[in-house]
Amino acid sequence: MHSRLSLFAIIFILLLLTSWASAQEASTVNKGISRLSVEPASPDDAVAVGDNDPRLNVYRNIVSMGAIGDGITDNSAALQKAINSGYAVMLPEGTFNFNTTLTLRKDSIILGTGKKSVLRYTGNGVAMREPEGSYVNGYDNLKLMNFTLTTNSNSQTGIELTNNYQVTLSGLFIDGALVGFRTAGIHIVGGSPATNSAVIRITDGEVWFCTGDGIRISGPGGGAGIWIERNHISGNLLGVNQVIPNGAWPSTNFQIKNNVIEGNINGAIQAEVLYASSITGNYFENIANSNAVLVRIANNGFAQGLNISENLFGGRNAQFNIDMNGPADVTGLIANNVFAGASVAAIRVNTARGLVIENNTLETGTVPTVVSLGAGSRSVWIKDFNNASYISGAGQTQPNLTVGGRVIVGAGASLKSNGSALETRTSNGSAYAQHVALSFKQAAGPTWTSGTGAPSGSCQAGSLYTNASGGPKSTLYVCEGTAWIAK
Repeated sequence: MHSRLSLFAIIFILLLLTSWASAQEASTVNKGISRLSVEPASPDDAVAVGDNDPRLNVYRNIVSMGAIGDGITDNSAALQKAINSGYAVMLPEGTFNFNTTLTLRKDSIILGTGKKSVLRYTGNGVAMREPEGSYVNGYDNLKLMNFTLTTNSNSQTGIELTNNYQVTLSGLFIDGALVGFRTAGIHIVGGSPATNSAVIRITDGEVWFCTGDGIRISGPGGGAGIWIERNHISGNLLGVNQVIPNGAWPSTNFQIKNNVIEGNINGAIQAEVLYASSITGNYFENIANSNAVLVRIANNGFAQGLNISENLFGGRNAQFNIDMNGPADVTGLIANNVFAGASVAAIRVNTARGLVIENNTLETGTVPTVVSLGAGSRSVWIKDFNNASYISGAGQTQPNLTVGGRVIVGAGASLKSNGSALETRTSNGSAYAQHVALSFKQAAGPTWTSGTGAPSGSCQAGSLYTNASGGPKSTLYVCEGTAWIAK
């Protein structure tokens, strides 16, 4: 009997050990986030998570560090303690007020459960920043994900990144609440001419109601490798604002893709210097009665290798949907966009040098022409679905200009090719244009002019004059020598 009881006890112990080992293994390989809604029993309660990041193996729930999400308590000390612990910080549901700037560490990871995980800044400065930057002690590798950052004060900035590299801001709801973040919801800074911020990913979030810009890139060094994708940016001063940099590395590889950028007071995007950058797949719209240009580029700088494609523009009372009216070169592609609500032209470019504008669609009745080009433009190709027209930006001719549709001359006439011949037509191309007076001149040769009444003055031999009011032998005049002779 005793031997049987001993055998049963041994088997029971072995089963317990096997169950414990299996649980440990499951915790090790778990690729999801475990027990996010459960507060750890103590700060030492390590819970495995699955961020696939070798640096990350535990989180610290801020409640276990003394934070209280009642929307009243100042949690500055508890939040900073959680960040300083070196572990990933988990934000449960609740509103966690804080009054002082949170200083992020390198490799900081702050993870919420969604929009109901709220950090509310009640101070007047910067809510969150990593001040050391990547030029000291290596890249930052910051990850801020899936929570709300808001304010109830006249605060300066939501998240400030100065000389930071490798930063992911994913699933964040940045809310200025119409009272704060007066510089920007997210501010990316290149701190000196020799330093910049780079490899910044802002994805799958919202930036709303900042009294300043939604996203701002500034400082002498500017930013490079900036991805702004799949966000809703609305109700700010400017949606995305890049202030002109003057550092050693100009702003390169901005990717602004698949966002909804609407209802911002001064427009959707303003960028002064762009290299090898894309603005594609976005929806842009102004607030009612706004005369702001939706996308303003290179007004004080330049843009080279630019791709603006497959966007939908909903302007209101602006003269242009895209304005690139600066003095320096603009090169690239503007294609497959839908333009609406621009009283003068969809696009204005002062100095286009190697610019392709093709396959764009203009909303009937709200956009009269596709592009207005300045006097310095060269090598421009324009071809559009609806025979969109071209407005010259100056009185002089535009060399090396290829137009796939018609060229509108003034308000009532257009030029159109027919094989190798040039035809003049009405502005909509439906009939030949009426010529009240003609004046054609060969290079350094005779002229052909028209008017009413007999010609006067001297002329060049071989020139012709047609009198629109003439009768028999007073309609056609030929210049013989230097005098007009009726024929």
